[in-house]
Amino acid sequence: MKNLLRLLFVLMVFGCNHEPAISVNKVSEFSARKTYGYLNDEQHDSVKTANPEMQDHQLEKAGLIKDGHLLVEKFAYCKSDFELKNTTGKVVKAKCSAPNDTLRIIFTTDYHSVEVKFSSPFTQYCIANVIPGGYQEIIALDQSYVANGDNFEVTVYEVKTGN
Repeated sequence: MKNLLRLLFVLMVFGCNHEPAISVNKVSEFSARKTYGYLNDEQHDSVKTANPEMQDHQLEKAGLIKDGHLLVEKFAYCKSDFELKNTTGKVVKAKCSAPNDTLRIIFTTDYHSVEVKFSSPFTQYCIANVIPGGYQEIIALDQSYVANGDNFEVTVYEVKTGN
């Protein structure tokens, strides 16, 4: 009976004291398009160099949209590794790589990790506080040229730790 109680005590102490899991979830998506059809050279150059129109209060508050335009210059291709810190000081480490021309970021806590694979070899990203509290979010930007125009796809990923 004593051994059973000891076993239960050990399981309770060590079973409840484990590192929380980590998850990275897609929480919102936005898209925009710049069309170049039927433009003269001057108009084409003006539209080509302008940032795409986009509206979202959270992205604007995070400094990624200004005057109704997505600030594309805030995004960059695969950078060095980085860390995210939440409001309680807990750290998630992120390792960035681009094997086989596809951006991958591995998020790690002490005992858990999760990998996020992005869909395009041309994915750019930035880190911004879009959702209040918790960790900063990863904002991915995929830009592609299709049928006489540029498409911009913005995806917000939320990093969470917990049971």
